[in-house]
Amino acid sequence: MKLTFLIFISLLAITSFSQKNDVEILAEKGNGTIIFIGKNNSNTTQEVTLKLEKLKGLTGYSKPITRKVPAQGRLTFVRLRSKSGKYSYSSSYVYKPAPTAIEKAAIAAALKKNTLKNIGDIDKGIVIFNKTGCTRCSYTTSYLTDNNIDFKVINVDIKTHKENNALMWQTLRENGVLSTNILTPIILVDGKLVNSQGDIKEFVKTLD
Repeated sequence: MKLTFLIFISLLAITSFSQKNDVEILAEKGNGTIIFIGKNNSNTTQEVTLKLEKLKGLTGYSKPITRKVPAQGRLTFVRLRSKSGKYSYSSSYVYKPAPTAIEKAAIAAALKKNTLKNIGDIDKGIVIFNKTGCTRCSYTTSYLTDNNIDFKVINVDIKTHKENNALMWQTLRENGVLSTNILTPIILVDGKLVNSQGDIKEFVKTLD
């Protein structure tokens, strides 16, 4: 996800660039300084890259900064100085999950726990056709887990779960999807196919 902002500031207390995303960038102001801090609201380590442009009245930044912000943690990215107390800048940041080994194990355990045991229950609740190694799938299941939203997963890895993979394609065809160029996860809500092909980080919020 990429978030972009144009900020014009005189010295204030604290500014946040976002509204309760998985990752926020906070700007904390002091006596002639501004400190940019990454805040991770998720239960998974996030790799965050902060980019500042069009700096006026600020010194201390030279190039985009990438940091891994721990789950539910905060991390300082850069401290800038202002001589006059008045300054402006354009900012943007992108982030992606970067789970630690322990977090990966926890994610795997959660997926195992939520695996759909009976295909006959596919019409009940949220069901996710999940593919190993799929970043969008990992984000979706992590979001649902973090927010205590019940769901079940069906592994559709073609090498190990051919029948499940065939079921996914059958489900798509039955719902009028003829294209073979689709993005996982494919998601059903009470048996109905929902459109999860766009921005997955925005889409999962509709599952609350």
